[in-house]
Amino acid sequence: MKKIYTNRIAGIIVLLLCFYSCHNKTTGEDKYRPHMHFSSGKNWTGEPSGLVYSDGEYHLFYLHNPSDAVLGNIGWGHAVSRDLVKWEELPVAIPADALGQIYSGSVIVDSQNTSGLGSDTTSPFIAFFTYQNDKGNPDRPVYMAYSLDKGLSWTKPEAPIVKDNQYQQLYNPNVCWNESLNKWLMTVSTGSTIRFYSSSDCRHWTYLSTFGEGLFSEGNWESSSFFPLQVTDSGQTKWVLTVTMNGGPADGAPGIRYFVGDFNGTRFKITQTQELWADYGKDNCAGITLPGKNPVLLSWMNSWDYANLLPTQQGRGSLTFPRTLSLKAEGNYYILASRPVEAIDNYIRNTYFSEEKVKYTGERKIFSDIPFPKEPFILKLSFDNTNRRAIWGARDYGIRFITKSGKRISIGYQTELNSFYIDRSQLREQSFSESFDRLAGATYSHYGPTTDWYILADHNSVELFACENRVALTALSFPEEPFVAFELYSDKGNTTLLEASLSLLKDK
Repeated sequence: MKKIYTNRIAGIIVLLLCFYSCHNKTTGEDKYRPHMHFSSGKNWTGEPSGLVYSDGEYHLFYLHNPSDAVLGNIGWGHAVSRDLVKWEELPVAIPADALGQIYSGSVIVDSQNTSGLGSDTTSPFIAFFTYQNDKGNPDRPVYMAYSLDKGLSWTKPEAPIVKDNQYQQLYNPNVCWNESLNKWLMTVSTGSTIRFYSSSDCRHWTYLSTFGEGLFSEGNWESSSFFPLQVTDSGQTKWVLTVTMNGGPADGAPGIRYFVGDFNGTRFKITQTQELWADYGKDNCAGITLPGKNPVLLSWMNSWDYANLLPTQQGRGSLTFPRTLSLKAEGNYYILASRPVEAIDNYIRNTYFSEEKVKYTGERKIFSDIPFPKEPFILKLSFDNTNRRAIWGARDYGIRFITKSGKRISIGYQTELNSFYIDRSQLREQSFSESFDRLAGATYSHYGPTTDWYILADHNSVELFACENRVALTALSFPEEPFVAFELYSDKGNTTLLEASLSLLKDK
């Protein structure tokens, strides 16, 4: 056995010194550091690798390089929150060691002490992960570690708990409790499929089945989650498997694809074959899920196309805002909808309302009677959708955030293509990545009388939720100068804005 000890007080002192240094020095990091999204104080923030709830606190574990702002020297960072919004960083939980870097996985709270690692009064945290090293080992087994002090110190057994007999590499083990099996269930990627394992004690695992053989997809299969979800306004329950894949919907950037089907305790069988994604932007991948009646999805808000190039100085990387998931029937199919967790409403400081029912063509300023927010905000828009196909209707409409020099980010809908989009190509004078500038969009035809948009904007990002949360797009945003105005636009036709509200959010 090998045990790692951490010191919470010493770690907090270091973080306070880092905070003082960062906030007394004008840098690009101050300019782009998010206030409503998790990002470590400095250096590299990578994929989330565990999200659990215990004794009134949420615990987040994530890939972290404590020594540099690029990928490398990866271990697991640790933070806690009471509402999934305001986070307190703790010292590194599981650092890299002699076996290699600690890569993505998951964490569970063994509240029933099925593992025997805890006691009647102590529920162990158990982490599952794989190592990354440069030794060229043909196999990549799954390891575990456990903590008896809520993730502050960890014990690592030396031997792996799951190992492929054919020396096939395994990736991103995800473990959760399965009520129907009355056992723990693990999904783990082989790079092109997802394998299912079960266990009664988290230490000894039995292979159940493999999903994805013969199913075409581009690139590697990586992090996954698997959970039951009741269909909204229905007594029916379906199983959802999410998998991060390369070759996603936005210019091939990695994204989170999901499959809907049935699970018989051994094998997962999909009941719809459409290629569906949890988010159609370029900056949402490697998601993990907090199980429950209303599961919460938390993802890495970045893309490997430019992850090491982001124009920040003290650190790089952040996570999406946590989202509550629901499953909605759409004809004979199901759509995985997502919306920001309700706790965000507790951070609303002021809300402004615009004039109602404005028909416009071309450009029109909105909320021009107040300064453009310097803090994060929520922008809600409702558009008339009854004449979407009319010859006098707009071919392209939406809203832009504009800087003093005219640089902008556009969030819009192309009616002829039935496509929501986020356009960052006019955001910066000089691009740090050609891939960053390419359009990201989601094709969706909405036939209701109105179309609702919910936009969450932070210092480094915008997230769009539309059509009763059926469509989500996430995009990083790094304007070289501050935005100063909102501008509605309607190209080659009329658009009617029914109502709009702007809610300012408190700083963390």
